[in-house]
Amino acid sequence: MPRPKHILALIHLPPPLHGAAVMNQRAIEVLQGRYPLTLLPFRFSRDIAQIGHASRAKYVMAFCYLFRLLGQLMLNRPAVVYFSFAPAGAAFWRDSLYALLVRAFGVSIVFHLHGRGLKTLRDHSKTATWLQKAVFKKQTVIVLGEALRPELHGLNCDIAILANCVDIPLLSPTESHRSSEPAILRILFLSNLIRSKGIDTLIKALGILKQQGVHLRFDIAGAEGDVSELQLRQLMDNADISDISTYHGAVTPTTKTTLLRASDLMIFPSRYANEAQPLVVLEAMAHDVPVISSNVGTLGDIIIEDQTGFVLNDTANAQELANIICRAHNAPAHRAKMAKAARTLCKTAFHPDLFAQKLRDIFARLL
Repeated sequence: MPRPKHILALIHLPPPLHGAAVMNQRAIEVLQGRYPLTLLPFRFSRDIAQIGHASRAKYVMAFCYLFRLLGQLMLNRPAVVYFSFAPAGAAFWRDSLYALLVRAFGVSIVFHLHGRGLKTLRDHSKTATWLQKAVFKKQTVIVLGEALRPELHGLNCDIAILANCVDIPLLSPTESHRSSEPAILRILFLSNLIRSKGIDTLIKALGILKQQGVHLRFDIAGAEGDVSELQLRQLMDNADISDISTYHGAVTPTTKTTLLRASDLMIFPSRYANEAQPLVVLEAMAHDVPVISSNVGTLGDIIIEDQTGFVLNDTANAQELANIICRAHNAPAHRAKMAKAARTLCKTAFHPDLFAQKLRDIFARLL
């Protein structure tokens, strides 16, 4: 009997918990149900604060993984490598080395890009341009939406569009999960504490609204990143919103659901350079929570102004964000209509069954 074709997966899995790791876990669960699969999980960071920061320990681990990969290629001879590839930073150069090693063995690769950064690298480095062409030529590359096609322009690869997915919770039509005090607007920031995710802009905006007499409650849920809990509390003190704010830290799925069900707005003013399709936005939409978000990555195709949410154009402009929050606060019926449209979009475009079927189709063409 011929040996069944199998997949070698080079991926990041939780911990630490972030959107790419969550989607990698989902992808593995889908593929393991269909194909023999060997995992080579990368764990370069112990917590969110370490992500994106080089260290001697990470260089040592990178070489250890290189030799483990070499062993897999020599001994197990996978038919396809599924690779959660880092498109930016020092990790891009590391992952490119891994990819070139795989290609040297004549094994096809399915790259899964959870972020942006390839185009920016090409715009600033001829070496990066040459390397990307060598890595991606005639391979399959998964991106999260049509808006990300420019990331792969000129690389002569097969582009597959596969959006992230989110579980769609059951919501009782008679269940009231919003505040019993309609005059108080309850706002949620659901993200790890990374400054480029816009937590500083949001805190300043809420300080402006409090001075204007708008009644608010502010919940923050997420692990410490490049903003510590102490720094977060200092930002809130400076904006005079500590008395209306609660920091929950890293939350369990149950607590996250409780916070979403109690929130009137989820705000995500990200200016993160490599943002692609943040899961927190999809989670809020699936829970029937209106979203105010910046227009980065694929969010322009998801958060459509006055249809599925509110769009923040200048992510550093706290006054603009305050104005949008105030507009949303003054139009509760319109918020509810947009939330319903956003939840419908999640069901039709970001359902887990759709993600699973499209991922299986990608690998069926190769295996």
